[in-house]
Amino acid sequence: MQQVASLIREYHERVAAVLVRVPMESLESLEDLEATVVSDLKRIDGYSLEVQRELDLLPLRILFSWLDDGNASISESMVIERCDRLFGEERDWLEQYRRYRARQEAIVLTVMTWQCEIRCTYCTIPKQSGREVSKEVLDQATDLLLSAPRQNLQMRYFGGEPLMEWEKLTHSIEGTWNKVHHSERCKGKNLSFLITTNGIQLDEEKVRWLSRYPVHLQIALDGLPEAQDTHRRFVDSDESSYARSAIHKAAMLKEHGVPHTVILVIHPARIDFMVEDFQHIVDKGYEIIQINWAHNTIWHQDHLEGFARGLHKLGLYLRGRWDQGKGPKLRNLNETKLKVRLAQELTVDWDGGIYPNTSFLFRPHIADNVRLGNLRDGRNWLHYKINYFSSAELGQESYAPKVFDNNAQVGTIFNHWIRWMVDQGIPNVDEFITTTYR
Repeated sequence: MQQVASLIREYHERVAAVLVRVPMESLESLEDLEATVVSDLKRIDGYSLEVQRELDLLPLRILFSWLDDGNASISESMVIERCDRLFGEERDWLEQYRRYRARQEAIVLTVMTWQCEIRCTYCTIPKQSGREVSKEVLDQATDLLLSAPRQNLQMRYFGGEPLMEWEKLTHSIEGTWNKVHHSERCKGKNLSFLITTNGIQLDEEKVRWLSRYPVHLQIALDGLPEAQDTHRRFVDSDESSYARSAIHKAAMLKEHGVPHTVILVIHPARIDFMVEDFQHIVDKGYEIIQINWAHNTIWHQDHLEGFARGLHKLGLYLRGRWDQGKGPKLRNLNETKLKVRLAQELTVDWDGGIYPNTSFLFRPHIADNVRLGNLRDGRNWLHYKINYFSSAELGQESYAPKVFDNNAQVGTIFNHWIRWMVDQGIPNVDEFITTTYR
């Protein structure tokens, strides 16, 4: 591996030297250089997909980093001229650069399994066994994340229910952590993890293990027992899902210092009880909550009116708590106000397939339309973030037009309420999290 790392550094230096030369050598010379280096590396035992990702898009990554951070040997105008020359004919590179700059954190979301212990009335993921991630795919997903030209990295775990694959989950967290902290190329990078879970399998042993790493939990809860038991039923028993949910685990999570957010899904069927469900979660000791109103669901006029009434009542409840110096903190008050939530986290499925977000899970018939590639292709993280769908195109694939238009009405109501709340002043959620979970 030492020889491989040395050759990669040498290749990086030689490409950079070509890019700053005046006049710059031809595009063909860069292609010839890449072919020669790759040919040399492939003859070494240490050559791998990880190495291949390090070589992928190298001239583009170098030039984009120079536009960000500058370079003493070349002016910004010359960097732009290089981009025009190398990439202008192939793509609108300026739009790609804007995408590159849009988010300073690199995220890879891995689908651990399509299986789950419960069946939620508002979840359209087709639950099935036989779609569980392997350790090999998890390791390659880590390499994809670490290939990102970003200082802040986050690995996310999704499903189905990711805690059903606990042994593989711990393998990935521990392995990713060790790679970042024992790799010269990751020096100075910040790593975090996020797990989206129903919380049923959370126990003290698992929470204690998670507390060793910078893990944040997103825990789905529906509120009162009748809400949880109606909308989240066990697939193989009549047992109460409320009784086994994470509703009683707030104190345990806080004791072990594991940051967590409750995701409360507001469904049209519970619209008249949304505030009571919210209050119940607060009464159980949870201090950070995010409202996810049900997407990909048709909301009728009476639901929209009930949602508006419920939000007004919720606003009064929150202000009454805040005036007494109490929580909770509502994450939605600090988020970008999109009418319809559109996930854009690069997603790796159980079999190594790569997608622009999780929409293919909820709408499996679009999977072929949105598939970007496979981990076995050995492409760099940036390749998938800049070369594919615009937000508008991704939105068209993620939602049926009728559903999108309907959901936009719900989002408009929600955004008006957020603006109303913000205008009156809100607590700083990020500061609260930092202070609570040092």
